[in-house]
Amino acid sequence: MSLHCLIYTSVATQKMTDDYLKSILEKSRPKNIALSVTGMLLYLDPFFVQVLEGEKLSLIHISEPTRRS
Repeated sequence: MSLHCLIYTSVATQKMTDDYLKSILEKSRPKNIALSVTGMLLYLDPFFVQVLEGEKLSLIHISEPTRRS
């Protein structure tokens, strides 16, 4: 297994509540586990920084929706 790292930033389009941020975590966790991806999401209103680690194809798969937006 070759470990790769993907780091990206984005800007929230709306105010993020704690409940909304928790829902992101709850949706992401099963997908990340299934793809053997680890990482972290940092939110500092209104900015996000995300760091993901895993196999290259897994990172491409998991980041595809973000890259399209």
